[in-house]
Amino acid sequence: MCFKLILFVLLIFAQSLFSATHLVPSVYPTIQEGIDAALEGDTVLVAPGTYTSIGNSDITFNGVNLVLLSASGAESTIIDIGSELYGIIFENGEDTTSQVNGFSFRNGTYSIFMTTGIANVLNCSFETSQVGIFLEYPTGISSCRISHCRLQNNSGGIYNLKYGTLIDSCTIQNNSNYGIGMYAPTDIRYCLVANNAWVGIMQSSGMNHYPVLVDHCTVVSNGYGIYFDRTLPLPPDKEVMVVDTSLIINTVVAFNDSYGIYNYWDLEAEYNCVYSNVYGNGTNWQNDKYSHGDVFGNVSIDPLFCDTATGDFTLKDNSYCTDGNNPSGSTIGVYDVGCTGGCCIGIRGNVDNSPDDIIDIGDLVYFVDWFFSGGPHLACPPEGDLNVDTFFDIADLVYLVSYMFADGPEPLPCP
Repeated sequence: MCFKLILFVLLIFAQSLFSATHLVPSVYPTIQEGIDAALEGDTVLVAPGTYTSIGNSDITFNGVNLVLLSASGAESTIIDIGSELYGIIFENGEDTTSQVNGFSFRNGTYSIFMTTGIANVLNCSFETSQVGIFLEYPTGISSCRISHCRLQNNSGGIYNLKYGTLIDSCTIQNNSNYGIGMYAPTDIRYCLVANNAWVGIMQSSGMNHYPVLVDHCTVVSNGYGIYFDRTLPLPPDKEVMVVDTSLIINTVVAFNDSYGIYNYWDLEAEYNCVYSNVYGNGTNWQNDKYSHGDVFGNVSIDPLFCDTATGDFTLKDNSYCTDGNNPSGSTIGVYDVGCTGGCCIGIRGNVDNSPDDIIDIGDLVYFVDWFFSGGPHLACPPEGDLNVDTFFDIADLVYLVSYMFADGPEPLPCP
């Protein structure tokens, strides 16, 4: 065992010893020339500047797995595709040991296009393209990663047709068509998907049910929030095959113009939604599977963003979505606290949020109407969590009645 460990360390050391770094433009005038000189495991290091014209668009890795790295990050290292079709195309069997890290891509049709090759894409920015990143039809499990990227002001942000793609910690906003489109299993984690004109996240899976995970995302102010679309309904004899395959968890879906979460064919088994906040959309849910009082931990409460108008989707400290203010054990959405709140004043219990901050029969009526009759939700959630257990349930109502009519304990202070 010890011999194997020593051998492994020596192999890693030998690989790093024999890999080379190719400098653009000080040694190689264009990015493509730097790549053409590289061998497996090498790095092509690109100095700050704007790279355009022949050799700096329609770039190919030639089947060599290497790292294309900017020396100073995306803000100062720009690939201007101009009128060309691609910024970079992966079409020669590259795998995820290939990497593109720290570039801004502008213009063109596809900034990065993956067909029979793939790569991890990290710390990049994509603007004014038809599609920022396009992953074409799958050739097995890709498992590539798109991480810490910004895709904005394109027609489409990311379109994925490859199995197993992970999109994490990305900002996808202000695209004139869609934010993320998928025709294959995709994990989307810790992403802000905002202000995309038609749809934020769309699963288009034909007659198949490809699983999608949307985890700790904030999906806000799009046309549709999350859209599940199967282009054809299943035949009646196949309906038994429909199962819950997709999961939306710890996600805020808010202020989208049309539906928050939409099933084109209204199949309740299309997805599961757990511990999410679906609020203030044109219509929150398409079907009744996730309605008020469901058992999945979902709510419909103002998430209390710090400043929606300026795109600050961090949370006020009294938001239900902050870690510790909800029962999920985690933040709901991408961001945690970014500013102070203030709707809850003094002790809890002003359930109807009256300006005089007095606990009276109006609060009891408001709570009963909301809890039992589907009335308006709590305008200030912390006011309704009288026993501070992060749940809004019958225990809070008993606490309020006991305080008002049976000399019970005073509600606990606001956060």
